[in-house]
Amino acid sequence: MRKTEYDRLNKVLGWRTSLYYTSATLTHFMYMAYASYFFRFRTLNKLQVLGVGTAYFFAFNFINNMQHKVIVERPFLQEVRNMGLGKHVQPNGTFGPRMLNF
Repeated sequence: MRKTEYDRLNKVLGWRTSLYYTSATLTHFMYMAYASYFFRFRTLNKLQVLGVGTAYFFAFNFINNMQHKVIVERPFLQEVRNMGLGKHVQPNGTFGPRMLNF
């Protein structure tokens, strides 16, 4: 690829990554604010705390993965395909040999 193509992809990736971090921060801030409000006068035993912590752990991973796919990966891969390089890329989490990746 030419330097201008790398610059174009870096611009898309840089902008989308900062948008992703902002979005994830706000989402988790709102989630934790709601959880704090919901549990404000409740006394939880150890099992309940473990349940809430486990639920938050799985929700945190799910939310981050979905936001990354929607905000970063999808527009980036679309830009790569628009440049005519779609045969060289694959979405994160897929493992088919695609020439440059393996």
